[in-house]
Amino acid sequence: MKLIDLELSDLIAMAAALISGLSALYARWAWNEARRANELTLLGHRKAIFDAFFHLKMHMAQKGRFASLDEVSKFYYPSRDASIYYGGSIAEKISNYYSACHKVADLARVQPLEDCEIQEVSECLRKSRDLEPEIEKAIAKILDRTK
Repeated sequence: MKLIDLELSDLIAMAAALISGLSALYARWAWNEARRANELTLLGHRKAIFDAFFHLKMHMAQKGRFASLDEVSKFYYPSRDASIYYGGSIAEKISNYYSACHKVADLARVQPLEDCEIQEVSECLRKSRDLEPEIEKAIAKILDRTK
């Protein structure tokens, strides 16, 4: 008595279906791993921008209105890259922060300062100090989400 009467073509079709299913599972796994790799790469770029921001923040805290243009200028490229890796309002805040710090450092090269320049430096320092916690909180929120 024969329970299963399969021909060679039936066996080949079942093997093909099994291989097709395994291929789909592998493709899904590969897609998931590629997505995770992309997230890690994005996280690396975002962290580099955060590190550069933190470095500038510390420089501004230490030097204030006597900030070095060389040190502030190191944040130029990270501030530009923020629009790619963060986008939206965070990138705008980072750009405004860089502009305010750059203005302070640029005016620090001129001594003695005129009264209007002293006021402008004070406004830029206030603006940069107001933006620091906003930027730090927004970036930390994004970096925490990716964990």
